[in-house]
Amino acid sequence: MAHWESNERGYLRITDVVYLKADTLVECATFPARLLSGENPYSKRMILRQVTIGEEHRKSEKVDFIKKHISAVIEGGFEFFKVPLDKGIMKRFIDHQIPTIEEEIFVVPTGLYIITDIIPLRRGQQNVLKTYKPGEGETEHILHFYQGIYHPTNIAEVQVIKNPQEFRKGIQ
Repeated sequence: MAHWESNERGYLRITDVVYLKADTLVECATFPARLLSGENPYSKRMILRQVTIGEEHRKSEKVDFIKKHISAVIEGGFEFFKVPLDKGIMKRFIDHQIPTIEEEIFVVPTGLYIITDIIPLRRGQQNVLKTYKPGEGETEHILHFYQGIYHPTNIAEVQVIKNPQEFRKGIQ
């Protein structure tokens, strides 16, 4: 374990591999914006957001809710102007414009991460990490956390893994 005191300066270094355990708060630079309330559910944009390792994030607004709302608005407009509405055509139009998407679950998993960059700060540093050798089909996450300063993602203790390949075999 590495523990940081202002006199010791036992900070991490680039290429250190660390194990991040569940319930650790970090900043995730690969958080899908589409999971936030009010965002475009089809957005491909990634944002920086504080997340807890191991916590699931889901889209709060379902596409069905959006379709029902748009249907109600269209029906209300046609009703207001007393214009006949073919609801079958309206439904096909809305289904075409707003395709159904499967529910997405986003999780930053516990596991090994490698320090790829360090941003020195006045009294500490910001560590930039990415998933250590992600397997096929696994997402590569880019994370940040701080050392030596007051910040919600400051990590006072983190486990540095000297032999990541052997460590990985032990947790599988």
